[in-house]
Amino acid sequence: ALPMILVSLFKGQGISEERAWTFAALTLGAIAGTAIFITWRATRGWEIKYPPQSKDEPIFKSLGKGLTYKPYILVIVASFLFYFAFNTCNASVIYNTIVVVGATEADPAVVYLAGTIVGVILSVLIGKLAVVFDKKWVFITFMAIAGFALVIFKFVGFHSITDQVIQFCMAHFAIIGFLVLSYNLLYDVCEVYEFKTGEMLTGVMISYFSFFIKLGKATALQAVGILLDLGGYDASLTIQPDSAKAAVTNMASIIPGCLMLLCALVVCFYPINRVRFRAMQNARKLKDEGKAYSTSEFDRIL
Repeated sequence: ALPMILVSLFKGQGISEERAWTFAALTLGAIAGTAIFITWRATRGWEIKYPPQSKDEPIFKSLGKGLTYKPYILVIVASFLFYFAFNTCNASVIYNTIVVVGATEADPAVVYLAGTIVGVILSVLIGKLAVVFDKKWVFITFMAIAGFALVIFKFVGFHSITDQVIQFCMAHFAIIGFLVLSYNLLYDVCEVYEFKTGEMLTGVMISYFSFFIKLGKATALQAVGILLDLGGYDASLTIQPDSAKAAVTNMASIIPGCLMLLCALVVCFYPINRVRFRAMQNARKLKDEGKAYSTSEFDRIL
């Protein structure tokens, strides 16, 4: 929402649209730079010292090891599905607001702002719930809530800007759930894998997790273009054909909704839960102390 708001503010000061976008970009850059500086200042001196890792092993061999570990496969597949859903839903906001709802070009900023506010609230809620309950099931619950809500919009439709705001706010149950908890699931995978094999592949696993995120984003953007073409969308038309409106509605509802539900289903098979992970940590402590330990409580995650 912020870029559109900034552009509107600068244009209101008599600045041309082109320069308004330039000033908006500079403002956002300054905000990002400030955030980087604050993060650096807050974490300086707290760096974790890891033992040096061997660089002799080919990177693809290291990747191959990670891809044989079931929990890691489930996490990267879930990341792909979520970002496919998220970017399809996100890209549809402007199209759906203007083409289907018939609102003005300024209204998407309202939708994004509402989603951001709800997202801030949900991030606090999800963080607290993940402390009380198993984070795996918190992730699944919020992803499924968003998925079902978006699928419902396929059948109830979008009739006003309020409907669009509600849709995007409900999508944030999945968006914030993933952003808050997905890396926790991934780091648990890395720690269990290190216990299982004695090898630290954290860097490789995080890198390819990020790759699948980018793959999901790219797939979504390609799918959006294909769906709009198949629906006969024509940017030069003031009123779009019904087929284009149907395509945009699908992009905002059933497609991302089903992908979110599929993401939740994939994580249901993720075997690392709170009880098993804590048992592994206890065994690891005994292992580091040279004492006898048992893996019977967490064999499934190995």
